[in-house]
Amino acid sequence: MRTALICCTLLSTACLDYGLTGMEQADEPAWAQETWDPPLSCASFQDLETRWITSPAFTDFDDPADRSGASFWDPEAELGDWEAATLPHRDIPVGADRAYVGTFSLEALPPGLFIDIQSDDGLWVWVNGVELGHWGGDWQQEGCVNDAAECLYTVDIAPIEVTDLLVPGENRLAARVSNPVANAWFELSASCQE
Repeated sequence: MRTALICCTLLSTACLDYGLTGMEQADEPAWAQETWDPPLSCASFQDLETRWITSPAFTDFDDPADRSGASFWDPEAELGDWEAATLPHRDIPVGADRAYVGTFSLEALPPGLFIDIQSDDGLWVWVNGVELGHWGGDWQQEGCVNDAAECLYTVDIAPIEVTDLLVPGENRLAARVSNPVANAWFELSASCQE
């Protein structure tokens, strides 16, 4: 301790001998002067308006693509000729599939955004071009997701958090639903959780 005190005294004396003085002290440290926006709450995201469009029904195994060859789930895909859709959507002919794209804008990221999905039958979901997964039946095979219909089997999926896949500005949700038998159903809803 005594050695440290002697070093500090010698250093101070040497600085003064050469005309060096200490820096002016600010009233508050710089980090204390920064202002932080309060954390966003879910109340800011209650009216997340998603605009949905749907492809014409199709019977190919391959995903629908735009004129340049970009798959419908690609954020760069141009899908101008698709029709507007309202979810839940039931108009998927037997033996066919439909693709859906929903877009919404965010000025800031929510604390936690989750999507809840339902389908009759197989369902594939993407967020901003990243595949979340495939649930229910395979292509043109029966198997529901979170649906109370009389499916051969139903898989229950908890809401999926997608916050890390979102960006400020426009975001794209995409889904493909396969309908091999009588019923058809697709629903995707978003909710904020803190």
